[in-house]
Amino acid sequence: MRTYWGRASAITGLLAAIFSDLRRRTWWAYRAGSHHTFRPTTTIVARRPAAHSTYVPVVTENWRSVVTKALPIGTVERSIRETGEIVPVVWIDVAGRPDIADLPRVLRSGREAGDGPALVGTQWLADQATYRTVLAVTVVEPVAASWALSFDLPRCRAILAQIANASEFFVAWNMSPLGASGEGEVERATAGLPLHGLLLTVDRPAQLRAILTMWADRLGVS
Repeated sequence: MRTYWGRASAITGLLAAIFSDLRRRTWWAYRAGSHHTFRPTTTIVARRPAAHSTYVPVVTENWRSVVTKALPIGTVERSIRETGEIVPVVWIDVAGRPDIADLPRVLRSGREAGDGPALVGTQWLADQATYRTVLAVTVVEPVAASWALSFDLPRCRAILAQIANASEFFVAWNMSPLGASGEGEVERATAGLPLHGLLLTVDRPAQLRAILTMWADRLGVS
């Protein structure tokens, strides 16, 4: 009798375990095929393209010490590389700035073979009081140096627009042999870049375009 009840108890426990397992499987199958299924939502967060930026950086007190020593742009022209690319060229007088005149040699000597280009940052600024556009140039490596270029408006609007499109331009030392007066814009292009100067990559071209748009609105020109 005891053996019979033991077997019955074992069979009952086994059946209970089987039904419990079936109930659990049925519950999971119901969740997998019903509206309870969790569907993760994918969200992509990206920065707004710089080309859409309309921010116009202006000269503040923090920049005033750099802007007051900015080198004015003399003659501007265009040079054609061997690849056929046109590079905007601006000429500056560095006679009174030996630190700037010697900068290309210092940058070349400070970079060992196999090193990448010098680390240079640029910042465009609108000097609203003098109707000028200023480019602050900061050299971080291999030497530390800060200087600025001053573009007069409306005389330099065309070359600035070309600089924004090309994202680079060449700063040539001394005065251009094509400009007798030392100021103005030379319409023709020269073959090859000048021997003395520095090729600068333009950071934030969208800000330069925003500055040009602001000046165009103020001057009432298109």
